Amino acid sequence: MDSSPPLTSHTLAMHLLDSLPSPPNSNVSNNNNNTKSTPILSSSTSNNTAPISDELLLSLHFLFGNSLESALDIIDRQMITHIVSVPSGREMYHFQGKSKKVHFASKHYCTCMGYKFGVILRGDSLLCKHQLAAYFASPMAWKIRRREISDVEYDKIVYSPS
Repeated sequence: MDSSPPLTSHTLAMHLLDSLPSPPNSNVSNNNNNTKSTPILSSSTSNNTAPISDELLLSLHFLFGNSLESALDIIDRQMITHIVSVPSGREMYHFQGKSKKVHFASKHYCTCMGYKFGVILRGDSLLCKHQLAAYFASPMAWKIRRREISDVEYDKIVYSPS
């Protein structure tokens, strides 16, 4: 008998998201300056950038629909900052929306209403667009601003009343 858990849309989605390529270390910037690279969504593999396959994108689009498009739009518009606390290495993502609303997300939580209602209350979404953008932030690190903050600053953000 097979003792593996049943395949659900959530486990399939997490498997697909975990299969996103990792960025080469040479293209990751530790400050606010972005490095130039080949777009990750192209079929080109120059500059050591592994593209995301069309099959993977189609599978993710099937599961996430417009949320995937919104997540990629967030990255394209550079409305995301990867925040890493030093020395602990905890990380989160900061999103500055078009309406000047600020959201903080990790791959497991988001402060937006889409997460609260669509993911938590109704359960009709697996992840919000901010969480999806967080998953794509690693393979697209060359396009994401990175900011290092102290552990104290990180705790103030995480534990402040919202």
